[in-house]
Amino acid sequence: VLIDAAPKHELLKLDRLHYKAALIVSGCIKGTNTNKVLKILNWAPLSEKRKQKKLLLMHDVYYENAPPYISNIFNLYRNKRPTRALRKTPHFIVPAKQSEKTRRGTVVSSISEWERDTLPDQLKTIPIKRTFKYHLKKHLFPKKTLIDTVHLNLDRQAEIVLNKTRCDFIFRYHKFQHQFNNVNPQCLCGFRSQTTQHLFFSCPLLLDLREQL
Repeated sequence: VLIDAAPKHELLKLDRLHYKAALIVSGCIKGTNTNKVLKILNWAPLSEKRKQKKLLLMHDVYYENAPPYISNIFNLYRNKRPTRALRKTPHFIVPAKQSEKTRRGTVVSSISEWERDTLPDQLKTIPIKRTFKYHLKKHLFPKKTLIDTVHLNLDRQAEIVLNKTRCDFIFRYHKFQHQFNNVNPQCLCGFRSQTTQHLFFSCPLLLDLREQL
């Protein structure tokens, strides 16, 4: 939670380190789209993980389960006005005018995440933290759409090839788009672009293999 208040250039260093770790685990090439390589590994961006931690902190604060030295700080921003039934009333209020440092600080940024419209009110009404954490995780991190290659019982080389294919950064056309030197995007069959879709569904050179599948 505290790390999120660090300067942006420091957070960028963490993101780069996270990306490098993803490349090592997946075997993908440097330059692969960050979102794609994280998706095939079912890794969440660090920014989303920090958001999760802040919302868990706010749950403790809202239901008064946080330690006093934390609650006392957040209670300075708690809305003490009566709740109106006809419109949504914020649980916490922060000053409209504030410095960039204050806005990105742990307290104000956590409150902002809690009051943001993207967090369903149904989640906020869950008093049990364990249940809240379960549903919050489902809300922030959608269900996995890809099976991790580590669970497919592939050898390392096949795993790397599959990961690169999933990220669309393996065939000639992909490398040509990333300005690799001396790369002809044309497929060996004569088609103008050697793309994943072409090789899997229409390349005549792989017709026999497709029929076997």
